[in-house]
Amino acid sequence: MTEINKKKPRSAAYTEYKLGEVIESFRNLRKNLGKGPYSRKSMAIGLGYNSVTGSSASKIAACVHFGLADRDGSAYKESDLSSKIFTYTNEYERNIAIVDAFLSPVLYS
Repeated sequence: MTEINKKKPRSAAYTEYKLGEVIESFRNLRKNLGKGPYSRKSMAIGLGYNSVTGSSASKIAACVHFGLADRDGSAYKESDLSSKIFTYTNEYERNIAIVDAFLSPVLYS
C-alpha cells in the first residue's frame, strides 16, 4: 500500500448536543412515530425537522452516539437503552440508563 492510499486515523466522533436535549427530542420522536424502524427522513421529521439537513443529521447522529437509537443499514430503531429510559420501573433504573447513555459516546468513555 502506498503512502497516498493509507487512511489517516480519525479522532473520536462527538456530538454537539447535550444528552438532556437528545433525550427530549427522542421522546418526541417516540410520541410521533413509535419505536421504529424509521427511515432517515422520517426520523428527521419525527425529531421536528422538515427534512434531512445538516442539523437534523447531527441530531440523528447524536441519538445514535448516546445509544438511544440503533442503526441497521439505512434504518433506525429505538435501542434497548432508550426503552430503559422511557419505560422504567423505578427512578434508580432510569438514572442508571441515563448514565449509560452519557457514557455511550466513544469520546466520553
